[in-house]
Amino acid sequence: MRSLGAVLLVASSSLPSVLAAVHEMWWDVTYLNTNPDGLHERRVIGINGTWPPPPIEVSSNDTLVVHARNSLDIPTSLHHHGMFFPNRTHFDGAVGVSQCGIPPGQSFTYEVPILESAQWGSYWIHAHAS
Repeated sequence: MRSLGAVLLVASSSLPSVLAAVHEMWWDVTYLNTNPDGLHERRVIGINGTWPPPPIEVSSNDTLVVHARNSLDIPTSLHHHGMFFPNRTHFDGAVGVSQCGIPPGQSFTYEVPILESAQWGSYWIHAHAS
């Protein structure tokens, strides 16, 4: 009986890591024309031909992987606003601060850990460019 209890304890302690998932997204960062405020159409930066981009839903202990392709005519990056990046600040996305911009026509993969103890709520991802 004692060994069964130990097996259950080990199994239950590994449950959060078993339930964690990797959410992979392929984003093409492009210009498009849309009417964001209902006044008139203008050029905006969209993801995969849409604006606003669709929401991303993740859970604690998940990992978000964003493969970003820059189809703009200037360097850009993605800043995951409010997210924590322990030991990997190069994924924070501030051009000239924590990473170089993604050159036009090139790609960069961001790996965003969703920390159980610290990442609760709604966050947003936006571009940084000159």
